[in-house]
Amino acid sequence: MSDPLDDALVARKKHAAVRTEKDLALWRNWNENGRKPEHLEPLLDAYSALIGRKAQEWTPAGGKMMIPLSAMEAEITKHAITAFQTYNPNRGAALNTHVQHRIQKAKRFMVQYQNTAYIPEPQAYQIGNITRAQDALSEDLGRTPTAQEIADHIHMPVKKLVQIQRSIRKDILGSSLETD
Repeated sequence: MSDPLDDALVARKKHAAVRTEKDLALWRNWNENGRKPEHLEPLLDAYSALIGRKAQEWTPAGGKMMIPLSAMEAEITKHAITAFQTYNPNRGAALNTHVQHRIQKAKRFMVQYQNTAYIPEPQAYQIGNITRAQDALSEDLGRTPTAQEIADHIHMPVKKLVQIQRSIRKDILGSSLETD
């Protein structure tokens, strides 16, 4: 009798192999036919789910979005197209792997435009950790934690923590009826 887990893993590997071949065929069609827009469209369609998922994941949540979702999707699409242009199948990586790696650069766009106040990129990446630590400590201690307690919790120098906390500003929407 076969193991259901093994069967699921085999099916998943087959699906991944089919997807890899399909992506490569679409890329070759685009690449070998002069990299024309009409051949790029099916390739982008194959990656539309990934682009949409990453745009949702990387835009700020909770209605505080200063970046329209469509702008984030456009930025990710731009990086995906660059990935298609720079892909070399002879290097051994799958196209999907190359695209996923390349679109990480779109995070910079989000960090740069997510808030009207300027926060350097490395500090902006720490805001989530600081907020989560502050919430966890508030719950554990039953009071607002001190900067020293938060810094100890996330293993960060107090001076750096205070600097980041001072640079955090609440997002202000231009209109309560803001649309994408």
